[in-house]
Amino acid sequence: MKKFQLSLISKYRDELFGLSIIAIIFFHFSCDFLPGVDKGLIDTTGFGWFVRFCYYFKKYIGSIGVELFLFLSGMGLYYSYSRNPDILNFYRKRFTRILIPYAIVGLPFWMIKRMYLGGLGFDRVIKDFFFVTFFTDGVHTLWFIGLICVLYLLYPLFHRLLADSKYSFIWFILLLVLSYMIPQHLYVAARPFYRNTQIAITRFCIFIIGCYMGKFIKKGSSIPYIGVIVLFAVSFYINFYACVHDFPSRYNRYTDVIFALGLLPVGCAFLDLFRESNILMRFLRFVGSYSLELYLTHVTLRNLMKPLGFHAYDPVQFGIMLLLSMVLSYFIHKIKLNKKPAVTV
Repeated sequence: MKKFQLSLISKYRDELFGLSIIAIIFFHFSCDFLPGVDKGLIDTTGFGWFVRFCYYFKKYIGSIGVELFLFLSGMGLYYSYSRNPDILNFYRKRFTRILIPYAIVGLPFWMIKRMYLGGLGFDRVIKDFFFVTFFTDGVHTLWFIGLICVLYLLYPLFHRLLADSKYSFIWFILLLVLSYMIPQHLYVAARPFYRNTQIAITRFCIFIIGCYMGKFIKKGSSIPYIGVIVLFAVSFYINFYACVHDFPSRYNRYTDVIFALGLLPVGCAFLDLFRESNILMRFLRFVGSYSLELYLTHVTLRNLMKPLGFHAYDPVQFGIMLLLSMVLSYFIHKIKLNKKPAVTV
């Protein structure tokens, strides 16, 4: 092909979700593993290459899996809402899809974390579960669930502005500007609130781009491969420059957005190249189909490891935790299917 077909993003959506959640999990592992190495808690003799790989991944790739996840979610919402613009049906399916797994995992997690391990009352469990402490105390453990719920609520408005309006491009630019300016204003005018919420509010930008690009992906629009190469090169340089110079997170989130957009077509080209590799593609589709459940179980189990006397920096113990999260994800996924929400994040 002389041009990159944007429809490949939709074609390999499940595989890309799989790559996203794998990147998120490996980033979390690197955040636990590297401090253990620095403190001499792990013998890495003969595995120096792996330590360097974790270091470079954490520094230069980081949590970019979240950006990819949000772009794909915005694109997926465009597809879903375009097929059936019934707002009540849209909300019912989407919130069933996310709130059932969240209730199954989140409520027991907070009860163990706050009541059994922390000696606090059930009122604190309720505040954590409903994200009150996210705003008041900066409790970030399951922040992504709160963000995606807000994005679901806002999506019908985004769809009307970005897909149905003849001024969609103008609205797109305006929303991008707002998604940048509002967090920057909060950083200046309401620093504590910004500090508590920046992990979420700085990521509206990539979701908006995914919503807007949905119609072009569905139409099968294309761009020359030279454009893909230039986009990747520019995005890589910007990300590299930001990492080397340690940009603060209020700027670095947006360089992550640019880098994610540069990586996305490269990831699709990679997947298309290996489309005949049944083992790899099936594995990525499998992981992608469990991405929400894996996120919930992995994050909560990882958070409980230290207070329960386990070490997330230990690759073996981290691996056992991950295996357990996969088993739990399977059963949670089955419960979700019995509820028949039938949509993907």
